[in-house]
Amino acid sequence: MKSKMGVMLGVSIAAVLMLGVTYGLWFQALYIYGTVYTGTLDAEWSIHCAFDTEPEVKDFSNITIDRCSSDPYTLIITVENAYPCITYYAVIDLTNTGTIPWIVYNPSLVSQGFPGTVRFLSIDEVYELLEELEHPIPKELVDSINQGWFMPIENGTQVHPGESAWGVLAIHLTNDAEEDTEYRFSFKVVVEQWNEFPTEPPPGCKSNEECLNNGSPE
Repeated sequence: MKSKMGVMLGVSIAAVLMLGVTYGLWFQALYIYGTVYTGTLDAEWSIHCAFDTEPEVKDFSNITIDRCSSDPYTLIITVENAYPCITYYAVIDLTNTGTIPWIVYNPSLVSQGFPGTVRFLSIDEVYELLEELEHPIPKELVDSINQGWFMPIENGTQVHPGESAWGVLAIHLTNDAEEDTEYRFSFKVVVEQWNEFPTEPPPGCKSNEECLNNGSPE
């Protein structure tokens, strides 16, 4: 009996000592509080001019381009009295109006069955267009080409906030087009967060990381 009481007494004393150690420990808790404000990814179209390759003495087609009143991210192009083998151009730019860099992802015609092509001209084609045609090409576009900082609306072009990528959209009907017929097309341009670029590397880059680190190849 005495041994049991001795054990219980010893356990009680040990518990008291442990409590004393626990409650006697000095400490100070430190905290870090933070607030994170995210940026925005956004873009805005600007319209500059539209024209076609008809000579002045045979100027019977017409191309117009306007903003969609219900959707600020959409442009409406209308070509009237069109016919094959005439090319219709729309000069536009896409400005980064957000607060983070973005990259152009795979601009492409998404409509099926359109009897022709809708695409952005390459830099070399824009050069040729400027030399061959006398149209009111925006001075900013001409300067950007002549001074070597032209950024085309094409897959892999990286645009920082406040900067713009330029595009000359070319619409061309082939001989598959029927007379007195209405054709509609949809052309899609996506801009994406610069460091999450998901596409195949643009020409000239072995990987997306190389393109992102060094900029789009010329």
